[in-house]
Amino acid sequence: MNPKPVLIISNYDDIHNPYYAGGGAVLTSFIASSLASKFRVTVITGRYPGSHDQVVSEVTYRRIGLKFGGPKLGQIVYHLLLPFYALTLSYDLWVESFTPPISTSFLPLFTRRPVIGWVHSLTGEDMTRKYKLPFILIERLGLKFYRRVIVPTAFLCAKITRINPAVTAVVIPHGIPRRQVTTLASRVKPRHLLYVGRIAYYEKGLDLLLEAYTRIPLSVRVPLVIAGGGPASEIRRLKAHVSRLRLDSAVRLVGVVTPARRRRLLNSSYALAFPSRFETFGLVALETFAAGIPVVAFDLPGLSWIPSDCALKAPAFSVSAFSLHLTRLISEARLRSALAGRGKRLSSRFILEELPAKYQAVLNQILSSQKISR
Repeated sequence: MNPKPVLIISNYDDIHNPYYAGGGAVLTSFIASSLASKFRVTVITGRYPGSHDQVVSEVTYRRIGLKFGGPKLGQIVYHLLLPFYALTLSYDLWVESFTPPISTSFLPLFTRRPVIGWVHSLTGEDMTRKYKLPFILIERLGLKFYRRVIVPTAFLCAKITRINPAVTAVVIPHGIPRRQVTTLASRVKPRHLLYVGRIAYYEKGLDLLLEAYTRIPLSVRVPLVIAGGGPASEIRRLKAHVSRLRLDSAVRLVGVVTPARRRRLLNSSYALAFPSRFETFGLVALETFAAGIPVVAFDLPGLSWIPSDCALKAPAFSVSAFSLHLTRLISEARLRSALAGRGKRLSSRFILEELPAKYQAVLNQILSSQKISR
C-alpha cells in the first residue's frame, strides 16, 4: 500500500484563537479533517494564549510563533517563521492560507514542492491605508511567485490574474453545513437589526452602519445589536462613536456569542446589516440567507455572487441608501418574506460538505502533474 501523501496547510488563525477564530479558520479545520483519510495532514497555525500542539480528527496541529504580544506582532512573526518550516519540513504539498498584513509569505521561493496559495482575502490595500506602510507593494510582489491559487469568487480570481497573469486560479466558493440550509428556522417576532462579525471599525464599515442607523425615522427605529469580538482598541473606538451619537440606549454590543445565541439573534432580527467596505466573499451573509433573514449590504465587487434580487444593496458607500433599505425592511413584512425566500434558495448552492471533493481534485491533479514531470 502506498503511503499517504503529506499535506501541510498553514493558516495563522485557528478556531480557538481568541483574537480572530474567523471563517477561514473554520474552513481550514473542516477541509483538513475531511482530507485526513487521503493525506497525512498537518496544520500550522500561529501560537496564542492557551494553545499547544495537538492531534484532532487525525490532523496534527502545530503552533508556531509567539503566545504573547497580541495578534499583530504574532502575524509578523508567523510570516517570518513560515519560510524556515517550508525549508526544513518534509511534505508533498503545501497549501498556504494568506495572512495579513502582506498576505503571502513568499513560500514558493523556499521550496521546490508545490505551494498553493489559499486566498480568502487580500489585505494589502487595507493594511497600507491603515498603517501608511507599503504592504500592498509587498503583497503584489509576493503574488507573482505563485503558480497556483484557490479563491472563493470570480472577482478575486480576476484581481489576482491581473497581478500575475501566469497563475492558475481555481474558484471554490465557501459553503455552510447542509443542515443550516435544510433546517427550517424557528422564527419569532422580529425585535432588532443585527450586525454579526469581527469588530473592525473601518474595514467592516461600523461607522457607516451607525450613521445609517441614526437616519432611520424614530417612528420605526428598532434596537441595533452588534455581536462579535475584536481588538480592544477597535471596540473602544466603536463604543466612543456610539456615545458620540447618543445611541447608548439603542445600540447593544453583546460581544462574542455562542452559535446557539447567534442563531437566536438571527431568528429574531428584521435584517442583517452588512456594511463592510472590503469583502472577498462574506460568509456571514450566506449564513444569514440560510436562516431566512434578509441582508442589507453595499454593492461591492466581492459580493457580486449575491444576485440583486436576493439582498438589498446600497451604492458604495451611500449611508442614506443603506439607511433607507434598513427602514424598508423594518416596515415591509412582504419585502422581508420575499427576500428571505430567495436568499434561502440561494444558500442551497453553497454546501460545505461538497467542498472537500473539490479541494481533493485540485490536490490530486497537482500530485499527478508532479509525477509526470519527474
